[in-house]
Amino acid sequence: MPGYELSIIAKVLHGAELRQMLKRSLTFILENGCIVRKLEYLGEKRLPYRMSAHSQSHTHGQYFLVDFHGPTTVLPTLRSYFRREIDVIRPVIVRHETEKDTPNPSDCEGPFSDLYQPKIKNPKKLLPKVAKELKDIKL
Repeated sequence: MPGYELSIIAKVLHGAELRQMLKRSLTFILENGCIVRKLEYLGEKRLPYRMSAHSQSHTHGQYFLVDFHGPTTVLPTLRSYFRREIDVIRPVIVRHETEKDTPNPSDCEGPFSDLYQPKIKNPKKLLPKVAKELKDIKL
């Protein structure tokens, strides 16, 4: 199962309301066959701009990160659930890169092949010009 990170910006809630929102959200993730690896609370912060959700305008929010593994077929269900969740302002689901997803550096030659090297006709003429430009530069 691939790994995902769910970033939640929630309404500013306290105490029992906050616990209920987290319990509802995490229970829904678990019921859909996902495995929750980590939950991080990043704190209450001012939003970068005014966000509206569920006919309300918000200037502050509580940030959470949920690291989970699950099948790819469950993503549309999770997205629709978090869009309907009344205490969530903005949900974002991002896929984690695994070692299989990253390319091997030896597979890519990079931009330093012979095709990209500049052709200098007479390097002896170039050297005095560069030396003169370096003298002109004041550090």
